[in-house]
Amino acid sequence: MKFIKILMVLCALLIFSKAAVMAQNPPIIKIKARVTGSDKQPVIGAVVSSSDETGKTAATDASGNFSIEIPEKQMISVVAKGFKTKHITADPKITEIVIFPEEHREPVHLAFRNADKEDLPVGVASVNVKELLNKNYFTYILEGMESFVPGFNGNSNWGMGSYLFMIDGVPRETGNVMPTEIEQIVFLKGANAVALYGSRAAKGVVNVITKRGVAGQSRFDLRVNSGVNVPKALPRYLGSAEYMTLYNEARRNDGLTNLYSETDIYNYASGINKYRYPNIDFYSSEYLKSSYGSYDLTAEISGGNERVKYYTNLGFATSGSLLNFGEAKTNNNSDRLNFRGNIDVNLNDYISLNADATAIFIQVVV
Repeated sequence: MKFIKILMVLCALLIFSKAAVMAQNPPIIKIKARVTGSDKQPVIGAVVSSSDETGKTAATDASGNFSIEIPEKQMISVVAKGFKTKHITADPKITEIVIFPEEHREPVHLAFRNADKEDLPVGVASVNVKELLNKNYFTYILEGMESFVPGFNGNSNWGMGSYLFMIDGVPRETGNVMPTEIEQIVFLKGANAVALYGSRAAKGVVNVITKRGVAGQSRFDLRVNSGVNVPKALPRYLGSAEYMTLYNEARRNDGLTNLYSETDIYNYASGINKYRYPNIDFYSSEYLKSSYGSYDLTAEISGGNERVKYYTNLGFATSGSLLNFGEAKTNNNSDRLNFRGNIDVNLNDYISLNADATAIFIQVVV
């Protein structure tokens, strides 16, 4: 009888403990929602997982939809490549989850696709020229690239001789584009470049990607720059008389006779006839200025929507010269007028078209 009472007490404890546990466990809910980016486009392949011990996961389909059953009030995480991880509390009322792109991820334009900078293979480097110009203005597109791209020295790509230079995938000359027109410069070498661009890229590729319009971002940018160019140093040469004197001394040291007579040395030193006995310093202020000015103006217009995007760049630049004699003293300028424009049209989900135009006018007055 004693054992029966003990058994009944144990059963009662088990029943109450089970009921208490069941009372503590939250109910299971089903969440059917859609994951989108900040542009309201569906995010495909995003992984939704619960933070409880079950660790249930689900992935979004081609429309960004997913379905998952987890305990109520549990935390769920949404993870997608190129987006910030988002954590929210499970609620059956959730119908849409918006995630935002990672700020540090930078797309790099390759031959036939774009890739994240973190996913680039060895031998591929890129420079964001648009961002660089906001910190340090420059006028030559490859100026200072040695500081950003290992192995590039301005004349060769990784020390392998001349490279293939392209603008938007088309072989061009470096003078055909200005830094203000560039979005990004991509440097490729070795097998990667050859596979993408053929035998002409055997010694590397420098591909310039120009700017294009961005949907929903109508902009008008105006940039004006002026500068003064001053030589750091100019060569200093001997005068005619000093040269002849030292030349004679050198000959005497070698056991030879003088080449120039004392009379000739005197005539050149005295300057009695600057045409018959010239003593000209082509680096003096008579022939060169101490500085010259340069100016440039750039206007950019861009914008559009999901259907049509446009970009226009109009620039004018003029530069003087150090020459300070003859006609060059008052009229020796180099003027450049450049235009670049493009338009991208999405006709539907399968058909798109784009048109690009560029023109450069250069006038050199000597």
